This record gives sequence, C-alpha cells and structure tokens, in this order.
Amino acid sequence: SGIWYRTYSGGVWSTPFQVTNATIEYPRLTITPAGEVFAVWNQGFENDNTTVRVRWTQGGIWQAEATLSSVGVRSFWGFPIIGATADSKEKVYVVSVERDVTDGKVDVLYRTFQSGIWGSPEDVDLNNFDADEPIVYSDKLDNLHFLWTEQEAVTGLWQIYYNSILADTSPPVITITTPQPFAVLPKGTALDFTATDDLSGV
Repeated sequence: SGIWYRTYSGGVWSTPFQVTNATIEYPRLTITPAGEVFAVWNQGFENDNTTVRVRWTQGGIWQAEATLSSVGVRSFWGFPIIGATADSKEKVYVVSVERDVTDGKVDVLYRTFQSGIWGSPEDVDLNNFDADEPIVYSDKLDNLHFLWTEQEAVTGLWQIYYNSILADTSPPVITITTPQPFAVLPKGTALDFTATDDLSGV
C-alpha cells in the first residue's frame, strides 16, 4: 500500500517518490501557485476509525508526515471523504469527515495551512446526523466552495448540500494623493492625481 508521487515534464516521468508506506485510502493532492505539493489521506481502518494524515513540500523538499485528526472515519458508501485545494495566496484547505466525540455524529470539517501553520478545524455541515463525501474548491477570487452529502435526522434520507465562504466582501480601500498637497496654485493650474487600491482591477 502507500502513496507514490511523480511528475511529468517534457515527455519524461520523474523518479517515483514514496510519500508514505502506510495502509491508506482516499489520497488527495493539491498544488499551490508556487508549486508546493500537499498530499492528504485516511490511514488505518480499525472499527472504521481512521487518522487523517498529511505531508507536504516546503521549498520543494518533502516534510515529515503530520496528523490532522485522530477521529476520522471511513466513508459510508466507499466514496472519497477527503478533499484539498489551494488559493492564490498559497493558503491550503483540507476538508474531511470526522466523528464528533461529543455527540457521535460524523461532521464535515476543514483546516487551513498558511505560513507553515495548520489552523484549528472549522465545521461546515449542518450537524443533522451524519455527513459524507466532502469536496472543497477555491475559485479565482479565493472564495471557498464546499459540497457534501448529509443524512437528515428525521427522514434518514441523504441529501446533497452546498456551502461557501467569501474571501473578502469589504470594498476596496482607495487612497487619493495630489503631487502638491495643500499648495497655493495659480488660477487655471491643472491638477493631477493618482489613486491606488487594494484590489487588482478596481
């Protein structure tokens, strides 16, 4: 078992690199704009309990494996239960299904990685009953989109749900400056100004 990674460039495959030799399921891969590679997977299947593991490159060098969660679960239907994506600011998002130790339900959680630090898990689903098959995608504006299936507590039916997180809803900050602020100029003098904002294209 295990995970192997290799690249294809100029018609040539690179030498395979073994990311992990553990017994795994549902490997997922994402690459940041700078070319850093993130591999995430489910590991171990005792009583359907799993560990969510991850390994990534920094400066092109593979770092040691790390555990994101020790309360992962196997898919109810055998479909992938881990997703990963990266935005334009080198921020990586990993989504997985995990069992809530307080109520026993299976939730959809996501974590972020930026500047070498993994953030705390954040809940995405509705906490109805059990969730499965999460997908995460970052669009060109760095908005996050989540899709997953979730079992309704009353009917027991599985439904498809969607959620999103907007990257930035605040208006751009515009600063206007004049070449000669507060200067007394002759009548009829043309004034030039420059404007800068914090959002490209605005």
